[in-house]
Amino acid sequence: EHEADYLDALRALAARILSYPPAQVAIVGCASEVLAQLPLMIRCPGDKTVLAVESDFPAITRPWLRERSLNRAQIRFVKDRQSESLTDALIDAIDENTSVVAVSSVQFATGTAVDVNRISKVVAEVDGHLVVDVTQELGARRIDVGAWNADAVVCSGYKWLGGHGGIALAAMSPRLLDQVPPMT
Repeated sequence: EHEADYLDALRALAARILSYPPAQVAIVGCASEVLAQLPLMIRCPGDKTVLAVESDFPAITRPWLRERSLNRAQIRFVKDRQSESLTDALIDAIDENTSVVAVSSVQFATGTAVDVNRISKVVAEVDGHLVVDVTQELGARRIDVGAWNADAVVCSGYKWLGGHGGIALAAMSPRLLDQVPPMT
C-alpha cells in the first residue's frame, strides 16, 4: 500500500507535467520498456507503413525495425536535414498507407524540434497511430500532451526531469489502455 500511495502521488505529478489524465499515465522502468511493446499493441497491417526519422533515438526505431525483419511491418524513414523543416518532411511523407508515425519531439542527435501538434492532426486524418518520445523536451519546455491525440507518449526520467535511470513516464491513449500489455 505504501508503494502504491507513493506511485499514485508520482503519477499525479507526472499527469500535471504532461497535461494528461492521471488514470492514463504510468510510471515505468524505462521508456524503452514501453516503446518495445508498442508494435505488439499497435498492429500495423502488412500493406501499411510505419513512418520514422532515420536518425531518431534507437529506442523509437528498433522495435519497428524488428517488426520489419519479421515481415510484420513496412517502415519508411524521413531524413532530418538542416536545410528543411523536419515537421514538413514528416507531414509530406504521411499518406493513406501510413499506419504509425513514431518520432521524438526533439531529435537527440541534432536538437531538431518537430511540431507534434501539426503532425498529430495529419496522422488523425489518415486514422493512424502516433507514438512520441518527449525525453529530450519534457522538463526543458512546457508541453501539452493532451492536445496531441497520441496513442503513446513516453519520457525517460534521467534527462530534463532530473531523475535517474530506472524510472520513466508513459501517457497512453484509451485504445491502448484497453489492451492487456504483452509484457507486465
